[in-house]
Amino acid sequence: MIASELDTLIEDHNNLQDKINQKIQCNNSNNSLFIQIDEWQRTTIEKVKQVAEQARQQVIKLLDSQTLEIKAEFDKLSEELTRLKATKNLVEEKLKQLKQTVCQLDQNIQRVSYASDIELHMEKTKEIPWHTLIYAEQKLNDIKKQEFQPQVKEQKQTPASSYQLKRTCNGHACTICDNCCDWNYNKDYYAMRSSATCNRDYVSELFLDDAPNSIYDDTLYSDNDDSLYHGRNAICHCEDNI
Repeated sequence: MIASELDTLIEDHNNLQDKINQKIQCNNSNNSLFIQIDEWQRTTIEKVKQVAEQARQQVIKLLDSQTLEIKAEFDKLSEELTRLKATKNLVEEKLKQLKQTVCQLDQNIQRVSYASDIELHMEKTKEIPWHTLIYAEQKLNDIKKQEFQPQVKEQKQTPASSYQLKRTCNGHACTICDNCCDWNYNKDYYAMRSSATCNRDYVSELFLDDAPNSIYDDTLYSDNDDSLYHGRNAICHCEDNI
């Protein structure tokens, strides 16, 4: 009898293993989220290409403008040389001046060739928070929302401008639950309020407690290895903050 139950248990175990393997394979290949990521990547690259082409056209326009200015000066020089040759009215001082003009135009055309007078501004690129443009996190469903909501319904939160800075994260503390209310749940992710003073980088869906210090290596969310997160239990989930 026991041996038969063990055989049944092993069969159930094997079936469960098959289901897990199939689910893993499905997650890695057919998940619609990957399609969304691919589309975001395509559109983002296309926008970058458009901005790069715009910068190229700006450089071409500036180079052409400088070259046309040099060409105009060169044409004036050509006319002067033609006139002097025809009249044979050569003056040493005038000849010296024309030589200086030739040298100056030669220097100018070389400078245009190296584009030394044109500056590219790419500072804003370094300021783009790439790790926040797209990222994935666990969605907080309605059941979990209800679990996190406080039992006190009749109390009203104090407006954000009246919160006191007394959290260890330097954020505003909720007057009801005393958790950080600088973050509010927006559909399926946590967003930081515009008036926030919280020094945490994001809210983790995987951890309940806060990061104890800056040794947590989270390269998915930050280019640095010292990003700090808020655990879900440290975030205000009062009704007015959802």
